Amino acid sequence: MPYVQGVTKENPMDSALKVLIGLICVPLFIGGAKIMFDPTSMLEKLFVSADGAAGLNSVRGAIGGLLMGCSVMGIIGLVRGDTTWFLAVAAMMAVVTLGRVVGIAVDGMDPNSLRGAVVEAVIVAVMVGAHFRLSLTA
Repeated sequence: MPYVQGVTKENPMDSALKVLIGLICVPLFIGGAKIMFDPTSMLEKLFVSADGAAGLNSVRGAIGGLLMGCSVMGIIGLVRGDTTWFLAVAAMMAVVTLGRVVGIAVDGMDPNSLRGAVVEAVIVAVMVGAHFRLSLTA
């Protein structure tokens, strides 16, 4: 490939990390939007119940908003090339994971809780790893 001034070829690892961030953000956004705009269809999948309008409002805001917000922060980080946004997503997901760990310790083990904790911990690891890898190559 001929050299073009000002254009550099990106490391394949960096490209893969960016794709992985996108593959995390898209389902987070879609899932968050589904919870925000159609929470009743998601209650059983989330293992929660909502009591009336106030309960649905809480599910929409707390769960749907959290997921959509994390997705938006990750996308902002990708678009702007500012990996600090990845740390914000990691921090939010780490707190969610902590809540899962507390729940497992206090309420007991459930495979569905463990599955969620693992997914959230993987998101934390990917976001932190991407921050350090991509901030070094920026």
